[in-house]
Amino acid sequence: MANYAAPQLDGGSVAFDVDGARLSEAGSEEGVLIAEFDLTRIRNWRRVEHSNIWPRPETYGALCDPHTIVLLAQSRIDTISEANRHRSDDLME
Repeated sequence: MANYAAPQLDGGSVAFDVDGARLSEAGSEEGVLIAEFDLTRIRNWRRVEHSNIWPRPETYGALCDPHTIVLLAQSRIDTISEANRHRSDDLME
């Protein structure tokens, strides 16, 4: 959790481990907080404890397909063009 230092906020940024243990905590002054995380432990925890809530890139293969990207981009272009047409019509009235 990261917070702005005083006086904007009260600082106190904190780094927690997967089990909620506080690894490091900053004071109210501006600075850099360093914490060491065990990535293997985090990955294991995510897989065992919360396997359904973390995105798995391998399940999104279709979104990486170039044909799909072109279709999504064209859809976005069409949406923007339609919105601009409506704005233009409104200005003409």
